[in-house]
Formats: sequence, C-alpha cells, structure tokens
Amino acid sequence: MRRVMTSLIFVALVLALATGAAARIINVPGDAMTIGQAIDMYARDGDEIVVAPGTYNYNFGIRKAVTVRSTNPQDPAVVAATVLRGRTYERPVVVFECAGRHAAKLEGFTITGGSETEGGHFRGAVRCITGSAEISHNVITGNETSGIVCESGSEVHIHHNTITNNTGSGIYCEQSTANIEHNTIVNNTGRGIYCEESTPCIEHNTIDNNSGGGIDLRNCQADPAGPSWSISHNIITRNSATEGGGIRCEDSNSDMSFNTIVYNDAGSGAGIYVSSSRTVRIHHCIIYSNTGRGGGVYVAGSAWGFSIDHCDVHGNRNRNYEGISDQTGSNGNISDNPMLVRPSRTSTGADYHLMSKVGYWDPGTESWRTSYAQSACIDAGDPALGTRNEPQPNGGVINIGAYGGTAEASKTPLRMRIHPRPGIKIGPRIPRIPLP
Repeated sequence: MRRVMTSLIFVALVLALATGAAARIINVPGDAMTIGQAIDMYARDGDEIVVAPGTYNYNFGIRKAVTVRSTNPQDPAVVAATVLRGRTYERPVVVFECAGRHAAKLEGFTITGGSETEGGHFRGAVRCITGSAEISHNVITGNETSGIVCESGSEVHIHHNTITNNTGSGIYCEQSTANIEHNTIVNNTGRGIYCEESTPCIEHNTIDNNSGGGIDLRNCQADPAGPSWSISHNIITRNSATEGGGIRCEDSNSDMSFNTIVYNDAGSGAGIYVSSSRTVRIHHCIIYSNTGRGGGVYVAGSAWGFSIDHCDVHGNRNRNYEGISDQTGSNGNISDNPMLVRPSRTSTGADYHLMSKVGYWDPGTESWRTSYAQSACIDAGDPALGTRNEPQPNGGVINIGAYGGTAEASKTPLRMRIHPRPGIKIGPRIPRIPLP
C-alpha cells in the first residue's frame, strides 16, 4: 500500500510539473496592459503573447524565449491593423536580447517609427543583439533606419516579411548567422540585404528597387576548399549601386544559383560584381539587361576561384562580361533573350517566369497559361541535376532562373516517341515506287 501511495504521489508531482511548464497565452490588452509588461512581469520561456489589433506607441525588448504575435500573423488585414509604432527617438521599435535561450519569435505586425542610428550606422527598427530569433509575417515600413539588424553572434530566421520604404538597408547582418527566405524587400534607400563577417543563406526573396544595391556580401568567408554561402532562387531587379547593382561579393565565398538578375544599374558590375573573393560559383542564373560597365558579370582582380556555368548572360549594356573572357558557349552558358513573361523597368507588377507555349505559372490568377514563345532558358540547365520539383511535361533537364527546379517552372513541349511492342522489329523504310 505504501509503495502504491508513493507511486501515486510521484505521478502527481510529474503531472503538476508538466502542467506548470506548459506554454501559456497572455493577451494584450487583457492579461497585461502593454507588451513589455507581458514579457517582463508575466511571461516565462515558451509562452505566447497575443496582441489584439490596435496601434501600440512604445518600444520594447524581448529577453525571454517567448512568441510575440498578432491574433493571426498570416492574415494581411490583421497585420495591417496591428501596429507597433516606435515612440522613443533613436531607438529600435523591438530589440531581441535572448542570449543562452531558445528562439524568441515576432510574428504578424506592422512595424514603423524606428529611428535608431549608432556611430553613423543604421541599427534597425528590429534589432537582434544576441541569441536566436525568428521574425516572420511582418510588414516593416517607414522607419528612419534599416528594417532588421542582426549582430554580435545572433542566429536569426527571417521569413515571409515585407520590408519596404526604410531609410537604410532592408536587412543588415554583422557577425551573425542568418537564414533569409521568402521576403519581399523593396524601395529601401540602402541595400536590400547587407552581410558582413556573417553566414547567410538567402533564398526565394524578391529584392527590388533598393538604392544601395540588391545583395552585398563583405568578408563572409568559409572553408576555402569550396563555396558555402547560398544565394539562390531570388528575383533581384531594378536595384542601383556604385558596384554590384544586383549582387556585390567582396572577399567572400558564395554559391549563387537559380537567380533572376534583371534591370539593375551600377558603375561596375550592374548584374554581379566579384572582388577579392575566395571561391565563387555562379550557375543557373539569368543575368539580363543590366546597365553599367561590365553590365552583366564584372570580376575585379584575380579570378582564380571564380566559375560560371549554365547561365544566360544577355543584353547587358557595355558587355556581358568584364574582367574575364566571354563565357558564352562554354560550360553550358548561353546568351539569348530569356523571354520573360512581363519584365518591367518601372512597375512592381512584373512577372519573371519564362514564356512557354505549353504552360507558365501565372501568380495573379494562380493558374497555368500559354505564351506565343518558348524561352531558351527552359531545359538549359545541368542534365546531372534532373528536374527536382518541376511539373510535367518537362524535358528531363532543369530550367535556369529563379523558378528552375520548382513547382512554378515553365513547361516543355511533349516530344513524340515511338515505343514498339516487344518482338516487333522496325526495319528500314521501304521507298515508294512510282507507278508507270
């Protein structure tokens, strides 16, 4: 009997501890008057702070592994109605300081009114100083500083945000590890994405019309035996800079693949500018109609670690290649009009899918449509890669450009094939004998 009672007491203690450790939901307003009060006074690691629609005119810090979110982060109407507006001058709206903890999360807000600078550098409407953070489904706009800044060894996952009309870079990473994907980064007065002494993975973003350039890597080094930092499946358009309007890579290792880089402008390397870098491979990219000296690809200095293969480099002003020989016709590189569905130098409503007589994906109608032309970039990739997630019909070879290897890859015309039945031999064609 004593053994049974001891077991029951042990089970009760375990259940009590489990119940006490369960994540809680803290509502603002309701359970707490402010977000800062909810975090600092009531929350513990693992809790969710759910913020009702409204405008919250204050700055706050996140120093615990909690989730701070709107009532529905994936509903654009809720995101627009739940506004975090910075009130204190020269401070971020939100600061992450979660050293030694699991990831804190910020989801589903419109974030505006940040105005911090430090030593002449913009330090972000959202600033990650230490620890891990996940920042998703936010609209970060109208800040007198960069949109998101990560530094001091922080590890961040930045996804599904719209970062627009900020004074400074869209995303600025310094000595950080950053996974940056599925963001729309447009109309910022600095760079779209800037990474220095960091480990970035930059995938499936739209980076458009930023006045400091699209992507800028500085001293992002890794194992010199090969490239490590991935820049892939991005749409990089209409950005401008002194060097590297689309992508600038200095003293860094990088693997740039399946990007569409169009209508960028720079004094040197309007498409891609590579300088003093270790190992850089560019492959399966479309680099088209960029404007500037060495408008397509500009390699400054030694090119011992540089390679380019299976790319379409075409129609760039003042040469497609500068600093290296023309690569057209070697290693799968071509130079043809990519026949994009609806490219535009002036509109944000452009469509950079490849024209196809069989089918291209129309994101506006969410349906497959056909075109009068078939892009040369369809089935122009490395045959060794297969087709990954490309839909049927495809030619068994991957497309190049931002949608290559994805479910939105443009389709290939079916080819007639004759498969004879077993045992039936197909002999030589018998010539027709004219009648007398």
